[in-house]
Amino acid sequence: MTASSTVGFGVQLGLHPPQEQFDLVRRLEALGFDSIWCGDHLSFHTPIYESLTLLASYASITRRPLFASTVYLAGRVLKEKEWEELGRRAMHRLATEEQAAGGYWGEFTDNGPATGYDYITMNCVALYYEHSLDTGALKALRRSTDFHKYFTWPNGEPVETINGRNRYWSVSPWGTFAFSHWPDGRGYAEFLLRFFTAGKVPARDLGRLSQNALYYHEGPTAPIPQQLSHAVHQMPVPAGIRRTEPWTVCLSGLYDPPTTSQFTLDRQGNLSIYHDRLGMIITGAGSKYQPELATIMEKAEGEVTTVPRSSRLRMTDALDRIGMAYRRFFVDLQVPRPEPERLTFQFRITEVGPNQMGDASINLQLVLKPGEVLETAHRKVTLDENPIELGPEQIGGWIRHRGWTLKVPPTARLTWPVLPFNPYRNARETDLRYAVGRLLVPLQVEKRPDWALNWGRQDIEFTLEAPSAKPAPR
Repeated sequence: MTASSTVGFGVQLGLHPPQEQFDLVRRLEALGFDSIWCGDHLSFHTPIYESLTLLASYASITRRPLFASTVYLAGRVLKEKEWEELGRRAMHRLATEEQAAGGYWGEFTDNGPATGYDYITMNCVALYYEHSLDTGALKALRRSTDFHKYFTWPNGEPVETINGRNRYWSVSPWGTFAFSHWPDGRGYAEFLLRFFTAGKVPARDLGRLSQNALYYHEGPTAPIPQQLSHAVHQMPVPAGIRRTEPWTVCLSGLYDPPTTSQFTLDRQGNLSIYHDRLGMIITGAGSKYQPELATIMEKAEGEVTTVPRSSRLRMTDALDRIGMAYRRFFVDLQVPRPEPERLTFQFRITEVGPNQMGDASINLQLVLKPGEVLETAHRKVTLDENPIELGPEQIGGWIRHRGWTLKVPPTARLTWPVLPFNPYRNARETDLRYAVGRLLVPLQVEKRPDWALNWGRQDIEFTLEAPSAKPAPR
């Protein structure tokens, strides 16, 4: 395809044995196709050729097609000005027009990020900048730095609450050199690097880390949110994160209409809570075909709703709150400023009119660990693959696990294990490590004589307690 307005035609090849692959390339060139494309994956969940090696092998047997991968760099190296200009135009647009205002590149829409994969897109823009010095790309990297440095948990993992693609993502080795243009970015890059241990880095990550070292910009560092006692960031879309040591809380009211694509999770989680010493306690990760894991689930007129119709986030030093509208009620999720050993949060439910409330519930995804003890007022059990159903009588108002205690409403019920959806399997997980506990509280609004409107309301409060670790005896 040329850099002019002429329309060209290209083909993306599937997987074939090498000789068949080469024969197809020769045939496509003879037929006059303009370009040959190939795909690639970060995680090799299915057999696939490595893209650059594959395209390099094509280059040895044909000269006519323009290969879509690394067009800009190929043009620079091979002194093909037409390729270079086409790649420049595409990358400049990606950096200056395609990035959302919040500093991420949306995968299907700009309503929210695919947090893990965003590192990869950013890596491409950062590499383009190193060779082009395009100031538009540098500005995009600054916005990306602000996004990623805030939406990373203290254990280095991307915040899953706002991720529309994956429930979990390990510490990313991709493109951290992109952050190294600024002191806080260098601090963030060094923070991520600490989670990679010499001798234990997977082979596929070594190339990424080597690229980071090659393009890294040395200089002073500055503290990042994970190293501060207090930090807060609110996105242009309804999602935000606040750190009040030792707690970090993410609130999300992001909403996309659910789709049938297996690679798009329903954005049905609204709350995640992380503790510096104890790790993730409540996750707001999305899922698919699992309304029971939605923070708010509503059944009305034969339909199940798990994402709000609209939402609004307000964050102040004293109180963070997110309002969400569903078909028959409103939700006001409030998180006051926590204390060092105590965090409370409350759901305030208001029906949209008298006697409008249907079947609905709050569902919290508790991060429970197999092999660890779960304790309630009346039960104590070691978690394993055996199903557990605890009703209000067995829970007795509180749940304790791994050093934290959650005080729950008297109607709460707990189910273990719930295996979440894995988009790469297009099915539920089978590994118990990914299981969560579902804490269900039914919504049961009541009319209040002290309120002017004849609409039912309900306040549901939870309290998390995490006592400081006692010093070891001397």
